[in-house]
Amino acid sequence: MPTKIIDGKCNNCGICVYQCGAFVYRAVTHEQKIQVRAVNARACVECLVCIERCPQQAIELYLTGKKYFLN
Repeated sequence: MPTKIIDGKCNNCGICVYQCGAFVYRAVTHEQKIQVRAVNARACVECLVCIERCPQQAIELYLTGKKYFLN
């Protein structure tokens, strides 16, 4: 179940990095800034904690090319 971080909404707080037990997300340095990226999408165990806990609602869920939101 792939997830996608929306750059325009993400403030790089890193909550998803610390909440994800499957280590899907990582804080990386890009152009001298820390950015959160999904680096290991295949490891996702479909718990949806990242989507639930993101204070910026910056993570979206995609299934078979369709976008889904948790409300």
